[in-house]
Order: sequence, then structure tokens, then C-alpha cells
Amino acid sequence: AIGVGDDVFLTGLFSNHYGNNRKLPIVRVGNIALMPEERVYTHEYGLIEAYLIEARSIGGLSGSPVFVYLGVSRQFGSTVSMGGRPTFFWLGLMHGHWSLEASDSDDLTIDALNRESVNMGIAIVVPAAKILEVLNQTELVRERERKENAYYKSRSPTVDNVE
Repeated sequence: AIGVGDDVFLTGLFSNHYGNNRKLPIVRVGNIALMPEERVYTHEYGLIEAYLIEARSIGGLSGSPVFVYLGVSRQFGSTVSMGGRPTFFWLGLMHGHWSLEASDSDDLTIDALNRESVNMGIAIVVPAAKILEVLNQTELVRERERKENAYYKSRSPTVDNVE
């Protein structure tokens, strides 16, 4: 039931002001601009499955969780979610954004030309399903279980010796 136009929000680090006494996240909002029907080209990873969202991503937000907000009443298949509680889903993780370089266009405003680039306002989000696919690979699951067992074994109580 998630689609183009649905509201999204993300929390992450604003690297220009992240707090002195504690790390203070910012919240960015937007909406889904394109569903992951075709792969999106990225410089580092080539073609990837991704949502495109209309939200200004900035340095420091990469890796931040992105959520979709479906409101308090929404139909999911044959059922309707109601009851006055907001419905949120984890959409994925922020990957990055496109910037328009001043040298790429002749029709930028004078103000934009004074900057190195202009954030186009379209961000790339790696789908949650892809993240879970990686995390649930058999070898990674086994390694997590091994480390968890070792952790609990190292902290388990010992039997008192009776002399």
C-alpha cells in the first residue's frame, strides 16, 4: 500500500551542528517521488534498487533510517488499519542525493553560481528489503549467533565450589 506521494521522514546527523553536550539529530521530511521499478545509477555501486524521495539529503545523513508515514487510516490489501494510531514503516536507508554542478548548466541563478553545487532535492533510499537480504545471509546469521553465544558464555554465572 506504499506508493508515490506518500510522506517520508528521516532522522540523522546535521554535520554542521551536531551538539556539544550530546548528539542532536535533525528530522527531514518529504515524499516518495519514484518507486524502485528500475535500477538507479550510483557512482560507488553502479546500478542499485532504490526509492527516490523528494527530500534534501545532506552530508551526515547517509545511512540514516527513512520511514514512510501512512497516517491513521489506510487500506492494506483486504484489511483497513484504523484505530487512531499512526502507521509507520521502515522504508530503507539514506544513500545520498544528486547535486547540480554550476558548470553543468547555463540557466542557474546568479546566487546558485556562487556555490559549488545545488542540491536537486531528490535523494536515494536503499529499500529495507535489500538491507535485510544482506543481514540475513546464512554466513552472517551464523556469525552473529556464534558471537552472541560467546558473549553469553563469557558472562554466565559459575557454580560455587563447596569445600
